Amino acid sequence: MKYAWIENGHIRDVCPGDPASSYTPDIAAHYTAQVPDTAKNGDAWDGTTLTPAPAPAPAPASAGPRELSRVQFLLLFTPAERIAIRASTDPGVVDWMLILNDPQFDSVDLRDPACSAALAYLVSKSLLTADRRTAILAA
Repeated sequence: MKYAWIENGHIRDVCPGDPASSYTPDIAAHYTAQVPDTAKNGDAWDGTTLTPAPAPAPAPASAGPRELSRVQFLLLFTPAERIAIRASTDPGVVDWMLILNDPQFDSVDLRDPACSAALAYLVSKSLLTADRRTAILAA
């Protein structure tokens, strides 16, 4: 048997041994319930019946990381797109590339509205299609 600290009918913490030898007296005083060896934090305990805590909900599926290194971000573009963007003399595109290549700038957050706006600008300059912009932002 293990000892547990019970709060509101649920196990706050389980002590695998004698609480008096593991904790200071003021903390050990909270471990008043003897529970089965299978008891875990979060389980319900009414003094006789142990009810396991529900399994956590699975994390939502993600298509991939939303924050990427500069290289990972640039690799989302096709070679033709990257070449066209680098060759552009448009001041807005040149400015975007300068920011993207700044050594202080180490990652791109695809959730950032500035990223979405930059890609929309590339679309407006025919350097990227609207479908490709959507695909890059969904990566």
